[in-house]
Amino acid sequence: MLETRAPSRTTQPPPEQRLRDPIIAKFEQQVRRGRRRRHAAVVSSRIAILVAFFGAWQLVGGSSDYWRFVISTPAATAETLWGWLVDPAFWTNDVWTTVQEAGLGYLIGIAVGVTLVVLVIAIPGGFDFLSPFLAAANALPKIVLAPLFIIWFGLSMIGKVVFVAAAIFFIVFYGLHSGLRSIDQNLVDNARMLGGSTFQLVPTLYVPAVMTWLVVSLRLSATFSLLAAVVAEYIGARAGLGHLIAAGRSALDASEVLAGVFFLGVMALVFDRLLLRVQRRYEQRTVF
Repeated sequence: MLETRAPSRTTQPPPEQRLRDPIIAKFEQQVRRGRRRRHAAVVSSRIAILVAFFGAWQLVGGSSDYWRFVISTPAATAETLWGWLVDPAFWTNDVWTTVQEAGLGYLIGIAVGVTLVVLVIAIPGGFDFLSPFLAAANALPKIVLAPLFIIWFGLSMIGKVVFVAAAIFFIVFYGLHSGLRSIDQNLVDNARMLGGSTFQLVPTLYVPAVMTWLVVSLRLSATFSLLAAVVAEYIGARAGLGHLIAAGRSALDASEVLAGVFFLGVMALVFDRLLLRVQRRYEQRTVF
């Protein structure tokens, strides 16, 4: 005897959802299309600004010998820069020297800044005691310290590294200290009431709370460390990007000075974009 089965029915979404899905899809498509248009407009605007800038520079710089001497031209600057780029000594001697000075000073400045923040937070009244001294030291123009470091350490790399570390120390210190001070004290008290020790609060509360502040400080310090290394080299050095810029100034060669400035700007932009990616990973994180 054959068994009869009722025809299977497929589950259909309710009518309002069937009507709603195409509307949402169309809206999302319009949003994506608008984002692409805005991105294209931004990129085209940037290209137009660059073309107008270099075009005006070429016209003014090539109009007379005076302007060619004062501001050079994009063609002459690009020729000088290309001559550097194809020279292996430029990378192994000048670029590598600047990167070493900036990198070592960057790491030392971060280590000292983080260590001092931990100490002033751990010691009751530590920040209140050191606050006037830190404010006075931070108010000093860092450029005046570079000649002193050259007198103390000579033209060696040590003086440049110390100058870079001193220049970025305050960025890291005040950034981390502000992050720790922004933590809700009630949250800390509740965690301690539940039995949380200091060692338990560090990875679960303090580190997530200051991570965004730390990444922002690291991003600002990265470009500033590169600029500080070049400034120290400009005042006195045997190699480095700052040394090249100083040599162009001594030779009254505007194209050499501008080539060094443009290359430095590209390096700073690359470092900034890399750290910006790291910052975007943590900027949405919260303690909760």
